[in-house]
Amino acid sequence: MSAAAVEVFLLFAKLGLMSVGGGTALLGEMERESVARGWLTHAQFLQAYAIGNLTPGPGTLFVVPIGYKAAGVPGAVAAAVGFILPTAAIGLAVISLWSRLRRSPWPAAIRDALIPVAIGLTFASAYVIGRATLIDVPTALIALISAAALWRTRIPTPVVILASGVVGAVFLR
Repeated sequence: MSAAAVEVFLLFAKLGLMSVGGGTALLGEMERESVARGWLTHAQFLQAYAIGNLTPGPGTLFVVPIGYKAAGVPGAVAAAVGFILPTAAIGLAVISLWSRLRRSPWPAAIRDALIPVAIGLTFASAYVIGRATLIDVPTALIALISAAALWRTRIPTPVVILASGVVGAVFLR
């Protein structure tokens, strides 16, 4: 494995272990790290995130295009494995201990303590992505209409993302 793929693996292993509430909770940090390392530009990061959300499977697969851009196919594999494997291993270990801890007040207390952290990280990520993409009134309107469609209808997220992209491509040239 190349040095670049190892660097990708280590970064995404660290980020995966820190991602309380899902991978999107650390979008801001992922973007900062990816851009600072020269792997992607801000626009390419947003495209990687959009592509990852359009593909079937876990929503965290947006790390694959980032890894690919950083180190080719080995980087794509390293990003996915690094982001998923350490967290999954810890999850399996916790599950094996769960039967002994089930009646303890600690699991509920930990879960209750982590909920505000996950919400805060998610809002911080939304702020970072919004700051980079909402550059004028038309883009803000597309974002608001998309958010309303996701909130008030049952339209699948990939359909809303594709429709937003088409509207942006047609009207924001």
